[in-house]
Amino acid sequence: MSEPGANSDTPAGKGALANGKSPPRGRRRVVLLLAVLLFVGLGVAAYIYWLANSGYQTTDDAFIDGRAISVAPQVSGNVVSLDVNDNQFVHKGDALIHIDNRQYLIDRESAEAALLTAKAELAGFKYAAAVA
Repeated sequence: MSEPGANSDTPAGKGALANGKSPPRGRRRVVLLLAVLLFVGLGVAAYIYWLANSGYQTTDDAFIDGRAISVAPQVSGNVVSLDVNDNQFVHKGDALIHIDNRQYLIDRESAEAALLTAKAELAGFKYAAAVA
């Protein structure tokens, strides 16, 4: 005599469900087919991602060995043009930028006018001293 719900031709614990019956063969095949399709799909997606991104170089630490040099202008002003590119090799004395010189021309002309005014005042004082 066997216990109720036990399958006489399937030993307990080998492919038996909770009710004592083994899963249908068609269901096993569907689950196995879905697992294989999922694995193949993930592999294809990973391959496509690798193909799309294999031409790009990336890094977490992009430090490049080089010399850091401070560049300070001798005069202040608005920059008109920048004559170098990133990482371009330059020699000592090469012009890196050009500064707008209009303000300096105005200041020079103003100083020349002040000098002429001072010379004229001096000539006036000399004449006044000669007359007195």
